[in-house]
Amino acid sequence: EELDKSKKEIEAKQKEVVSLKNQMDILDKQISQTQISIIKVENNIDEKNIEIERIGVERLSLEQQIVEKKEVVATYLRELYREEDQDIVEALLLNDSLSDFFDRQHILTKVQEDIHTHVVDLLQLKEEAALQEDYAKQKKTSLLKLQDKLVIEKNNFQEQQSVQSIIFEQTKESEEKFQQLLVQAKADQTALSSSISALEQDARDKLEELSQAKG
Repeated sequence: EELDKSKKEIEAKQKEVVSLKNQMDILDKQISQTQISIIKVENNIDEKNIEIERIGVERLSLEQQIVEKKEVVATYLRELYREEDQDIVEALLLNDSLSDFFDRQHILTKVQEDIHTHVVDLLQLKEEAALQEDYAKQKKTSLLKLQDKLVIEKNNFQEQQSVQSIIFEQTKESEEKFQQLLVQAKADQTALSSSISALEQDARDKLEELSQAKG
């Protein structure tokens, strides 16, 4: 009965040790997955930061082009309005020949066309700049979400490590208890075996004495 009781205690403790070790294995996998997730989120954050920097550089370039284009348009407009201040008679008198006058008118027409072209380009640049600004806002919003996710993942990682530490201590204690029970059970078994052997020898001796007495 003592041996059976010890055996059951050992089996129960061994199951506890195995269960804790299984929990440790599962937790190890979860921690590995969390670490991978953290690395992935950090990489995504780096990518978003690089993309935001690239957008910033492109926006600066667009803003510079807008400034330059505005200066070009302003120059053309000043030239055009300066020319348009002269009436046709004055323009004819200022030119040596009718051919020169028409050449001048042709140049003015060309200036107007160039102004139109530059204005269209300017509007396109402004539209691109607005789109880039919206795109940058989207990327920054996405970045903030990723940063929040990173905080959550790191908190999960810390919690998992804390649980792992607790389970490790429990496993260690259970393993030590299991070994103690095993050693004790073996000692008890040896002691019981010795006692049984002694009792058997005593019984044989008594039986022999009884046989001799009867004889």
